[in-house]
Amino acid sequence: VLDLFRERGLNRPQFRELQNGFDVVVFSGKTTQKTTQKKSLRDRILAIAKNKSHATRTEFALELGISENTVKEYLAKLKLEGLLERIGPDKGGYWKVKDRK
Repeated sequence: VLDLFRERGLNRPQFRELQNGFDVVVFSGKTTQKTTQKKSLRDRILAIAKNKSHATRTEFALELGISENTVKEYLAKLKLEGLLERIGPDKGGYWKVKDRK
């Protein structure tokens, strides 16, 4: 069973001994490189916003090697999650990274 999980790139199941047998916890899905890249990109956007608070979407895109539309989507998500705030207008404003709770 463990070999099959490994072959398919799935997380190893967790076995727990019970009074009259055992229990198996199977974790859904697998962590993919794409998932890791999304988290990494998110963290990199927050880092840029923190270190270069006056950065424009174009600057984010150039530094990260992604499109301005992708930057726009990520910035919107981060604002909705309460992790990022835009202070002031599009031109002349700046980014404020909020503390994670």
